[in-house]
Amino acid sequence: YEKLKNYITNHFNITYFYKSIGTYDILFEIRLKTSDELNQVLMEIRTILKDKLKSHELLIILKEFKYTYFPDCLLDS
Repeated sequence: YEKLKNYITNHFNITYFYKSIGTYDILFEIRLKTSDELNQVLMEIRTILKDKLKSHELLIILKEFKYTYFPDCLLDS
């Protein structure tokens, strides 16, 4: 676990890392431009985990819409 945590927290493209309870023990968000970059990261993670990786799930987001948490009412003076 520590080796994977170190890899994830030091990877430039991984923006979020969660330790969770439930179906999955670890979740992370990574932002990449190409499928080749994704394959490289997945291979590195598989190498780190070797026989410990039981399953994984991949969710690919192709388009993200910009939004803000800043309420519009605070802009009105």
